[in-house]
Amino acid sequence: SSRRFFLLMFSKSGSVAGAQHIAKATNRTGFLKRDPANWQRWYDDLETHDPQGMAYTFRNYQGCRPSLFGFAEQMKGLKIPTLLVVGEEDQACIEVNLFLRNCVPNASLNTFPSCGHAINLEYPDRFNELLKRFLEEVEISRR
Repeated sequence: SSRRFFLLMFSKSGSVAGAQHIAKATNRTGFLKRDPANWQRWYDDLETHDPQGMAYTFRNYQGCRPSLFGFAEQMKGLKIPTLLVVGEEDQACIEVNLFLRNCVPNASLNTFPSCGHAINLEYPDRFNELLKRFLEEVEISRR
């Protein structure tokens, strides 16, 4: 699995090799093409992550968490407004977001065209405006 690969990458090869592999993923390359300066800042930060900490994250958090697909019945009972956001270039996350939209009664799914995994970094103004509108709508509905 990709989690196991990243675990090995960070634990055996270090942050630079792990960062290079993550940066080459198809859900990151659009960001590089659109905004090379901000992509470089993201990448430079990623290279500084502690390799042991990243390996632990992949193994103990991402590697051990149960799949969201196993929680369909529980999610159908959620009563809270839920904002789902996915980039259309983030193929690994589209299916789970569609699943969540179909399970969570008060969920809205927002897809960002020409966007990968890091929506808040790739389109910060659009993302922040969407979040602001969502929070305003939640506040209005509570009155």
